[in-house]
Amino acid sequence: MFLPVTKLPPRYIALALFVVYGLLHYSPSVYAGEPMLIQGVSGLVMAIALMSYTCNGFQYVVNMGKSADKPTRNIPLAFCLSALVGAAIYAFIGFAATHAFPYADIAGKNLGSIAEMMMPNALSKFFIIGGALFALGTSLVEAIVSAYRPLMACSRDGWLPSVLNKTNAKGTPTYVLILLFLLGAVPILLGLDLGDVATICLFPGAIVKIIVNLYALSVPTRFKKEWDNRTMRISAGLYKTLLLISCFASLVLAVFYFISNDLKAIMLGVAVGVFVYSFLCLKLGHIEVEAKKEYTESSAN
Repeated sequence: MFLPVTKLPPRYIALALFVVYGLLHYSPSVYAGEPMLIQGVSGLVMAIALMSYTCNGFQYVVNMGKSADKPTRNIPLAFCLSALVGAAIYAFIGFAATHAFPYADIAGKNLGSIAEMMMPNALSKFFIIGGALFALGTSLVEAIVSAYRPLMACSRDGWLPSVLNKTNAKGTPTYVLILLFLLGAVPILLGLDLGDVATICLFPGAIVKIIVNLYALSVPTRFKKEWDNRTMRISAGLYKTLLLISCFASLVLAVFYFISNDLKAIMLGVAVGVFVYSFLCLKLGHIEVEAKKEYTESSAN
């Protein structure tokens, strides 16, 4: 019924050990007299923005529709469950990290430093490698898995070298995956700050989400037939409300991504490049956008 501890992935064991040791060191007096939000609301939002990269992996599952079994059922289920489980895990870690030592002792320190303060040396190293680094690594792998299909589509359309569309005998897109792993290694080899690298990618992504969400507000009217036959039965009002909430959250995150980054020129350059490349592909390429004809016809009526 229960999965044996020996069969659990190392990252789960590492994170669980951190929580256990944090609770063992728990002291109600460490925050006595301290305000609830020491850095204020802006500090809380900044922390959310920087933390979002580590928690970002669950959303990539929506890009795996063609690879998933029973996607209309399993993708929403995987999306919701992974988001809830991830939120619960980080809530426990956050509580353990902030209630073991006074704020003055841990201010500005990362989880690895806190682990070294409360765990034996061997276990703290296991936590850093098996917990923190694996968490970031899985987010990177999920991003790579979700990104290879668009790159292969660009290759088929002639915007990228044709070799990126090739697969091996087992159907694995070897060349495009190698490219993505090499790109992921560049920031490490250059010694760039991980926070800056993450926000360089997240900033244009947040802007794109705002545009996509605003554009999607018209789906119930422009794609009336598909909307009437939708699998997830929610009202148009709730659908639009969720999109607007997502727009607001993405806007807040975009602002704090920009504020927190020391490489603002590179960040803006990447954002501009994303939009310029997309514009050129749509205007000059031969990309067949799914449902584009129907969308055009519905707009004209």
